[in-house]
Amino acid sequence: MLTTETGLFPGLARVGVTQLVNGLGDAELPAQAASQVRADLSTAGQARSERDEVAMVPTMMAQARAVTDLGDLPLYVLTAPVDTQTNWLTPQTELAALSDNSVHLVVAGADHQSLLDNQAAAAVSSQAITQVVDAARTGTPLD
Repeated sequence: MLTTETGLFPGLARVGVTQLVNGLGDAELPAQAASQVRADLSTAGQARSERDEVAMVPTMMAQARAVTDLGDLPLYVLTAPVDTQTNWLTPQTELAALSDNSVHLVVAGADHQSLLDNQAAAAVSSQAITQVVDAARTGTPLD
């Protein structure tokens, strides 16, 4: 059903409908940046990308389930607990357990999108990315 619905996204974008529904919620972006994000989210290309991503979810999930061990690869799992699926914490904890060099952090008050566009939550995301890159470059464990 969701794949069928997302299949309509590119056509709806071409006639401007996605401009009406692609809000930024509680985004803490400067006005010019928020305007640019809204414009980018309203294009047919973005809509095709979203449609294609949703269509690949079953394949991606099957591939993810096939991974059973990441050894000591650095892995930082950020969990946004707001508006998630029931029992979302369990698979997130299992994901973190795949690596001997992992950190799992539940970002209180965050939802999926706020990890990108809320100043405090995005700072946590940026710090996690930096720590993983540093650990991968230096071969040191995550903090």
